[in-house]
Amino acid sequence: MSPSGSSRKALASAFLVITLLAIPFGMVYYTSTDTYKARYQQWRKNNEQAAKPPQAKQSIDQFILSKDEKLDFKKISLEFKGVQEKAYHLNLYLLDFDRQQPFPVQVSKKDSKEPITFGGHQFKIVSGNDRFIKLKLVDSYQTP
Repeated sequence: MSPSGSSRKALASAFLVITLLAIPFGMVYYTSTDTYKARYQQWRKNNEQAAKPPQAKQSIDQFILSKDEKLDFKKISLEFKGVQEKAYHLNLYLLDFDRQQPFPVQVSKKDSKEPITFGGHQFKIVSGNDRFIKLKLVDSYQTP
């Protein structure tokens, strides 16, 4: 080998070592800056909002609730907890009585076609699975 070939190999080796050290150092430096942290927080916030299914009102009297989501409707709040043992599990909150105290309600899938009364409002379960439930408001009346 000629002396120039040896120096080229040394130069290429040095360039490779510097590059392999610079890339991880640059990545660590970039992720530790405030600009990156602000962008990362904004990205997480956007992804969390995108991951949560929105409370959708298909019409005035129909609601879709996802699991562990609350629906505030006049003087009550309903929270869907999922399906277990062939029954829909919901928590009812009476807002005039106690906003923090849930009243657990179980509706079997057999009885789900019949209207269910929650705090003066009759709902009918249109459909549901372990992640979502679709409720239809059948009737509202004043409680004494």
